[in-house]
Amino acid sequence: MLSERNIIHIDDYDFGNGQKLKDRYFIILHNENGLSIIFTGITKRDRIPDKFQPLVDDKRCIKHDDDFVHCYFFPKDKIIGENGFCFKKNSFIYMGQNIQEIVTDHILNKYDEKIKLKDKIEIDEFFELIYCIYKSKFIKNKFTILFEKKLDDHYGS
Repeated sequence: MLSERNIIHIDDYDFGNGQKLKDRYFIILHNENGLSIIFTGITKRDRIPDKFQPLVDDKRCIKHDDDFVHCYFFPKDKIIGENGFCFKKNSFIYMGQNIQEIVTDHILNKYDEKIKLKDKIEIDEFFELIYCIYKSKFIKNKFTILFEKKLDDHYGS
């Protein structure tokens, strides 16, 4: 369920910041020997400033550091899963706090019956996403190091 590249859906996800519970999609970016996972939440909220909107149609990784804009874009109805999964609305991963590490037992105990495996993200799409995250100035340094190794292992250094 929490294997790398899995696209999961969690009902009533608790962001831990006082927001109301929401159903949310996640992609597992890394599984550390079954002890912890690094995953990212996906949102349909488009928070890209108007001047960058033309990029949304042309690029998947939208990055403009001077304006603090960095996200990965999934166009609606574009198949990204090995078994045909796609988002029904334009969807985004914003760099920074959306990239999280959590103890595997914690997420399984808290959401056991609420986690649904939807698909496995296609390998090329996965590494485009990893590269986009790796290039971000808004993620933790330990994630940058981990994703650099993952990219080197995949593409050869």
